[in-house]
Amino acid sequence: MINGKLNYFLNYVEVGDIRHVIAKYIKKHMKDMPHTSINQIANECHVSKGMVMKFVHELGYDSYIDLKEDCASYMSYIQQAYNDKDYHRFMETNTDYINDLSLYIDYDKLKIWADIIKNCRCLYLYGNNSTMPILMRLQLLLDEQFIPVVIINEGIKKHYEIKDNSIFMIFRIKYDDHLNRTVKKFENYKNCDIYEITNNSDSPYDHFYFPCDDETMLINFLFIFINLFSLKIKNRS
Repeated sequence: MINGKLNYFLNYVEVGDIRHVIAKYIKKHMKDMPHTSINQIANECHVSKGMVMKFVHELGYDSYIDLKEDCASYMSYIQQAYNDKDYHRFMETNTDYINDLSLYIDYDKLKIWADIIKNCRCLYLYGNNSTMPILMRLQLLLDEQFIPVVIINEGIKKHYEIKDNSIFMIFRIKYDDHLNRTVKKFENYKNCDIYEITNNSDSPYDHFYFPCDDETMLINFLFIFINLFSLKIKNRS
């Protein structure tokens, strides 16, 4: 999503860099982007149209229209996240079920994780395809608290310039060769700690364990986890 791509440049590019300036403008005016011309961005950021287009391509878009469409999709997602009646109905009518799943969460560890994430340089998220909506929701929830979050399978770069005090968090609900290869790459970054939410009790990383092999149950557990997690981080402010 566009938000993760912008977070990457806002987090790792110097403040005076043109890319940082343009990324900051786009993020600040995200809701207006579908109606914003490339000339307006160039004028407001005091750069040329060519520099704006160069940044658009660096974000991974073929055209400025593609960028605007992604901004519109992101704003639509946010709107749905806040107005999703099904979500609220689920939370209200499944209290017992939610409580049962939350019993598997170590709240002392959750508090420790919240403190670490609250103060980390950047949080990288990765999971199986079925967890993507959950990763996007967590990115949205933490972005509201100004925590840089990057969903790393968005294709920004094949190599990530990980800096000190970064966190790599894995949402693993089944065996995945591609995920395992990605984790191995992140193990090479000595300045990046790895956390995992998984149904594998033998995880070598600091992890939350949920003893279930049913994918639907695991997804529900992750859904509950990220909401409790984001609330815990908010309460640590």
